[in-house]
Amino acid sequence: MPPRLRPVSGVLALPVVLTLAACTSGSGPGPAETAVASSTGSSVSTSTAPTSAIPTPSMTTGQPETTAARPARPVRSAATLRKALLQLDDLPPGFSIEAMDQGDANPVISSKRAQCKALIDIMNADHAPGSTASAATSFSGGQDGPWIDEYLDALGSPARVRVFHDSITTAVKACPSVTFRLPDGRSTMSVRAAKAPDAGDHSVAFRVTADGGALDGLEATQVATAVGDVELTMMFFGAYPDEIDAATHAAAEKVEDELGGSSSMSS
Repeated sequence: MPPRLRPVSGVLALPVVLTLAACTSGSGPGPAETAVASSTGSSVSTSTAPTSAIPTPSMTTGQPETTAARPARPVRSAATLRKALLQLDDLPPGFSIEAMDQGDANPVISSKRAQCKALIDIMNADHAPGSTASAATSFSGGQDGPWIDEYLDALGSPARVRVFHDSITTAVKACPSVTFRLPDGRSTMSVRAAKAPDAGDHSVAFRVTADGGALDGLEATQVATAVGDVELTMMFFGAYPDEIDAATHAAAEKVEDELGGSSSMSS
């Protein structure tokens, strides 16, 4: 989910959030997406093939994974994920649905620091690594925001989500800043970990802030959390902490209600 830029008060603004969905191997974006309009008019993107493999517990410990005693894992589809996305009636009055492709331009994200490669890969990828199905929607709270993007990815097991979130935490700690390049200028974006809402499981968050340049002063926050085997990514621009917390809780509860999944991170 590469960053999207939005016009705010007549100027280009930072994307609602920088996506966390990517592998740290640097293999690049995931499979091609198909834009789909849901019955409510929300914009969603779907994929049916994994972008790349991520370690399972057996790969990280060197021990064979035992599956005989485990219950069958649910098979998620783009259609079922779309039903679990937030709708307008799940949000406070004043929000509207925004087309996912409304952004005017996408920045080129880079860094000269070798230790930032993992975070650059994460910010530039299209889907969470290993995603077998995905869906997305976007909302605007008005000309001055807030803007909220929501992405769902089926990863097959809670353990896969946990491994991905651990890679996010490691990448954010290693990279103090990245550079956004736009047609009319560039900005250095400081990167720092943020307090994640306690919705879902194993939630993580980080924030990027423009320090001078074309996007001076702009700030975006991204939250990633798990509801069972489903990766939930929330992207915020122009949102206050209580708005981030409320929207993330609403999204996690909607996923659990619609998919009947448990927000337990046990594998």
